[in-house]
Amino acid sequence: MALIVNGIPPANNALNEVSQNCSAELSVEKNRSFKSADEDGANFKLILKNTSSSRNSYVIKTSMASSPCSNKNASARSNKKGSSIKNSNLNISFNSNESRGTGKKQSSNLISIEAGQTKEFTITATAPNGTPYNTWGCIKVEAVSDNCKTTSDEIILSVFVPDPSEN
Repeated sequence: MALIVNGIPPANNALNEVSQNCSAELSVEKNRSFKSADEDGANFKLILKNTSSSRNSYVIKTSMASSPCSNKNASARSNKKGSSIKNSNLNISFNSNESRGTGKKQSSNLISIEAGQTKEFTITATAPNGTPYNTWGCIKVEAVSDNCKTTSDEIILSVFVPDPSEN
């Protein structure tokens, strides 16, 4: 026999509470998820919003996307130059704009955010020596709730590796 309080069975109430404490929205500033990696790399400013009902910590995970990607608008241009459909491997780094009273930027991939608040961080992608030119590398960025160990949101960043002699 289940105890029903306020018309909500306990299982539904617990499920609702868990989902409210794990949710987040991950976005790229100005929706610019496509960039070229010049000699300094491609820098993406990401915004993580805690949409849960309480303070939460999120682990930011990055990996190369498993499926090929490109900027659909630019792919016709780049394919004329022999662009490969296969993803190029990229070096990926993380920087948070949080300072912990030290004045230094945080390089840890753990971000704590109060309910309803946002934090910005930067993902930088660089092409290692020997990366073929006129190719794309795509990065999957995930915000994983530290409370629930589940992915709260994810986004794909597309990086074009241009031929520097064509600049």
